Formats: sequence, structure tokens, C-alpha cells
Amino acid sequence: MANILVVDDSAIMRVNLRSVLTRGGHTVIAEAEDAQQAYLEYKKCHPDLVTMDVNMPGMSGIEVTRKILKEYPKANVIIVSSLEQRDLVIDALEAGAKHYILKPITSEKLLERIDAVLKNKYECEKAPTIEEKIKEMKEQKKYFSIKNEKGVFVVKINEDIDLKGLELLDTAISGLLFVEPLDIVFDFDEIETIGMDIYQGIVEQTKKLFEAKAAVKVIVKNKVLAKFVKNNTINAYAKVYIETPNENKDIQSKQTDMSNSKKQLEEGENESSK
Repeated sequence: MANILVVDDSAIMRVNLRSVLTRGGHTVIAEAEDAQQAYLEYKKCHPDLVTMDVNMPGMSGIEVTRKILKEYPKANVIIVSSLEQRDLVIDALEAGAKHYILKPITSEKLLERIDAVLKNKYECEKAPTIEEKIKEMKEQKKYFSIKNEKGVFVVKINEDIDLKGLELLDTAISGLLFVEPLDIVFDFDEIETIGMDIYQGIVEQTKKLFEAKAAVKVIVKNKVLAKFVKNNTINAYAKVYIETPNENKDIQSKQTDMSNSKKQLEEGENESSK
């Protein structure tokens, strides 16, 4: 088992990582709450592996990874990042990090990644090269994006999504299933049409989320796709919101009418009180 340096500016995150790593048979040889401390601890302890938070005050996790690897080219660094910082992961891999893991983190996934780096394998296969990892990250961005907006995971589907993108999306969704409570939104934005195989794949994902007791919503902003979605099975597992321009206009008109009615009522009451 490995001696590991845990680097994160959050004390709670460090405690959680220590707990997971200890249960997995590893030893947390040192901790650091910022990049400078991480560099000094690495020089002092020479750990087998570092879990490195990407976003910290002062020097970033990427900068200190680059600094460590300049002096210790064989250093093993796994970048820990949030979903919305995916672009930074690409920078970290290019800086020399061996692998990455996205928050929220499962114990199983973290230990798998550590095993992958230490044994130079990933899921019993040859470890992907840095170029392959970067390519996968960029491909994922092409097909969809995921942002955590105040505890709600918003999945924006891009019109270029295909079966490869669907596979990547399924992997990303599986990584969120342990979050409780889980609120997730599939936003189709202005997409007009979508292939039936892709649509059915997304339906299966909403079903999986529904069965995991997640709150699932679907937002559609195009009339053509809205009509298609209304007549298909996704609404069995998710609340569907149609936000086409006309519907928004109707809502705004109703709100204006209500506001005018309220104003007229208040004026009438004022006249009566005089």
C-alpha cells in the first residue's frame, strides 16, 4: 500500500480523504492546506502519491504540480477537481499530473484511480496516455457540460452529442448517483431535433436517476423538440418544462395582466377610502 500526501485547502475534505485512504489500506503520510506547504511536505516526505486539489488560494494545484515534477519527474500526482473546473484538469494533465478525479468523489473511484497510477493500469487495461486523457476531457465538453449551480447539477446537452457522447454522459451521471439529495436538470436549450437512439439513451439515464430517488427536470426551448418530448416517455421519470418564446410571452402577459388587475384593485380601494 502507498504513502500518500493529501493536499486540499478544506479541512473537511482532508479528513474525508484521509478516512477513505486509510480504509483502503493506504497511509496518509502528510497533509497540506496550500500549494507552498504541499511542495515542502513533498520534499520532506517523498510520498508515493499526491492527491492535489486544483483550486487553492495563492499558488494553484497546477502550478505546484509543475514545480514538484520539475524537481521530481517520477512524482505521481492525481488532480482533484470539481465538475465546473474541467478545463483546469486539462491544464493539470499537460503539466504532468498522472490522473484526475472529479468531485463529488466516491471512495471506490478514488481508490481505483490510485491503484491505476501506482500499478500503471486502469480498469485492468493499459493506462491511457496524457494525450488520451486530454482528448477524452475535450470530447466530453463537445457533447455536454455539467455545472453545479447552488446544489443543482445542470447538464446542458449540445447538438453534437452522439453515441460516444452518450457513453461519456452515462459515466458522468453514474458518478453523481451517490449524492444525496440529488437535483439534476437536463437542459436541451435550443436543440431542434435529436436522434431517437440518443433520446432513448437519455431517457434511460433519467430512469436510472428517478429510481435512485433523484429530482430530475428537463428543460426544452425549441417548439419542434418540445412537441416530440411531450409525446414520449421521458416525462414518466422527470418534470418537463417547456420554455419556448411563445410560452414565455404568454406567461409574461399573464403576469402583466395580474399586475394591472392588482394595481386597479388597489386604486379602487384607495378611491373608496377617500
